[in-house]
Amino acid sequence: MSSTFKSISAGDHFSCGILTNGSAYCWGIGSTSNLGYGGTTEQDNPIAVNISAKFKSISAGTSHSCGILTNGSAYCWGTNTYGQLGYGGLNDQMSPIPVNLSSTFFSISLGVDFTCGLLTNASTYCWGRNDNAYQLGDGTATNHYYPKPVNATYPFTSLAVGVYHACGLVINGSAYCWGGGSSGQLGNGGTNTLNTPQLVNSSLLFNRISVGSTSYTTGSILINGSAYTWGNGGTGQLGNGGTNNRYSPDKVNTANTFLPLFTQGLVSNIANITYGLNVPDTWTFECLAHDLTSYSSRLNSTTITITSSSSSSSSSSSSSSSSSGGSSSVPEFSDYGLLFVLVLGISGFFVMRKKE
Repeated sequence: MSSTFKSISAGDHFSCGILTNGSAYCWGIGSTSNLGYGGTTEQDNPIAVNISAKFKSISAGTSHSCGILTNGSAYCWGTNTYGQLGYGGLNDQMSPIPVNLSSTFFSISLGVDFTCGLLTNASTYCWGRNDNAYQLGDGTATNHYYPKPVNATYPFTSLAVGVYHACGLVINGSAYCWGGGSSGQLGNGGTNTLNTPQLVNSSLLFNRISVGSTSYTTGSILINGSAYTWGNGGTGQLGNGGTNNRYSPDKVNTANTFLPLFTQGLVSNIANITYGLNVPDTWTFECLAHDLTSYSSRLNSTTITITSSSSSSSSSSSSSSSSSGGSSSVPEFSDYGLLFVLVLGISGFFVMRKKE
């Protein structure tokens, strides 16, 4: 086909991609309904996913696929033995079906028979199989046919899902993992299975995290560009010069620096903020500096009062700055439009808050 792709995701013997116009196409083995075109026949060339809506992201898994539409809703299709499609039932779906959660998704990741999604309010939900490795992270061993919140201490800024475990990064650069840990892939120093997120056994500051889609391995990039891995090392996949499993992060044996150095964190588009922009709301824009343990200062705050809902609306604004200390706890992100950046050990927020 002559169209231009903007993204692509490779699953188990099949692939899916999104064109620049938002249309989704899949190809390869389709016996598990994973291609989403309405059938189960193998497709040697890309075939359009059976939905008129446009996608902004897509993820191909082992036997199912999911995507996020431009309006932030999530759709899944394919095998549904354990409820991994998240619509509330157990029937396989040959065409996309909406995930049963009326929230806006930022990202979606697929494991084996389970799915996890990160919402724009920084909460994390998982659904599907949970009875073999507790990979849904909700503190139970119950399979769920629709999204259930992960029992996390802090909101995640990014998420990675693998075979039977998942990991997430939080605002201070630390990592948490949960699910099956038989090869040490949870990075907590042991091989136990965990039904809720637990801190990775390291004082390192993580920038990126990735989970092997077909192996029990976890990899990461630090804010200084160095790489660390942990979990199954039987075929040298940890890159540390050996083949032993590692139960805590172990440095990859190279002097090279890995890119990118910027965290691809959660972004809540101001246009999609929960509250909306209404007359006569007053919003405060500000940057919050963070010293990796607590807020250290509020910088250059600006207030804007909405005076008209039309495209030609006017606003009044004022600027101020202060350096007073803040709370030592992580805020409730559902009240914020959030852009998170982590670079050279310093993290910060751009936040948009409505003045009560």
